[in-house]
Amino acid sequence: MLLCRLFVASGLAWALLFSSSFVESQDFKSQTPAPSAETLYSNGERDITAGKYDLARQEFQDYLKYYGDTELASNARFYLGEIAYLQKNYQNAVNQYSLMLTDYPKSSRLIAAHYKKGLALIELGQRTTGIRELRDVVRRFPGTDEERHARAKLIEMGIIP
Repeated sequence: MLLCRLFVASGLAWALLFSSSFVESQDFKSQTPAPSAETLYSNGERDITAGKYDLARQEFQDYLKYYGDTELASNARFYLGEIAYLQKNYQNAVNQYSLMLTDYPKSSRLIAAHYKKGLALIELGQRTTGIRELRDVVRRFPGTDEERHARAKLIEMGIIP
């Protein structure tokens, strides 16, 4: 309901519009239902593959906001780390991988997150911590692709795995 009150002061007319429904409509985002988990996740995957990183980031953030306790939430968090890494925002990548490791310790992306966290730390100049992370991958996850990649990176750096 829109109420219009007209005040005449000093020969000037001032219209003041008051409406609780108008004010509430300004917060329309909170009233709009969230897209489905499947839509957000598949759109995020599509957009990260297409190199639309900012859009993919928003989709995965929304996924976590609305569906953070679902089976694919750990993957969404991992993808946020991947996006940050691809954009060379290594500190954010480390933060995202760390959150994934802490919040989803049984994730299928656990090993990849450890490996990528180690690479991001090295990119940040935190060589000792990055080497420790990569050595941990070699020690804890033998026979995996990540272990082979971590071993190769360490050797490339002149470090004994």
